[in-house]
Amino acid sequence: MGVKAVRLFRYYAPEWGIKALRTMEFRLSLATELNDPFELAPNVPSDQFSAEKIKSIYLDPTRQAEAYEVWGKPRGLSKRSFKMQHEVRAVSMAERDAQNAERAAAKMKAEFGRNFERHFGLICATTDPDSILMWSHYALNHLGIVIEFETDDLGLGESCPAIQVTYTTERPNWQHFSETSEFADEAWRIATTKAVQWRYEKEYRIIIPRDAQLLGEGRFLKIPPRAIKSVTLGCRATDQTGKEVIEAITGKPIELRLANQHESEYALTIQHGS
Repeated sequence: MGVKAVRLFRYYAPEWGIKALRTMEFRLSLATELNDPFELAPNVPSDQFSAEKIKSIYLDPTRQAEAYEVWGKPRGLSKRSFKMQHEVRAVSMAERDAQNAERAAAKMKAEFGRNFERHFGLICATTDPDSILMWSHYALNHLGIVIEFETDDLGLGESCPAIQVTYTTERPNWQHFSETSEFADEAWRIATTKAVQWRYEKEYRIIIPRDAQLLGEGRFLKIPPRAIKSVTLGCRATDQTGKEVIEAITGKPIELRLANQHESEYALTIQHGS
């Protein structure tokens, strides 16, 4: 689904890029903070809320065990007695929920992003370090910087690969009642699908559980110095920004580069420094 080792780039306004270099941390993006309201807002087909499908969920052994702990056990019911009552209740609850299928689908669609960000954060990056558009949009009109890093050196392991974003004209479907083993894959597929208009970004995403030990405050990923390979100053970067970047990377194995305007084309050239 993803690739373990790839060189990626993150665009920053001067203040936030320098902070990332000083602290050696990447701040995770959360679903509700993304600049595109279509992201992590999948299509939720209402036909998945049939009474039979809902009933199968209520009768799932794991859910039954959870329900027993919540209301069966406190009432002094034996597991056998609880199971009999729960099966009867499951039928009535499923019929009730099925009558509100459209409302349930709309609610799930609206809440998908908030539910996702309670559990996961995103490291968003690109394979393109010299995009005029991204320097303009994400690096404060070319005043900022771009940080290059190696995903294999982040220390995340194979459970958090870099996944290439898929660009499409249709929103992905979210099947809420997928098998448990497919749940994470489906959620990650949605988190790495964007509108085709964003294709120029050539984006990759790393999805990280917010309870991961490597995170500080649930959203700051500590970066080993070896992971950052270079820092590129924008073609409009001020002398002060350059000074602060040099101070932040001194003593670290990080190459300093400079973006320049091409003399005759609408393009940037990257000058490799020390």
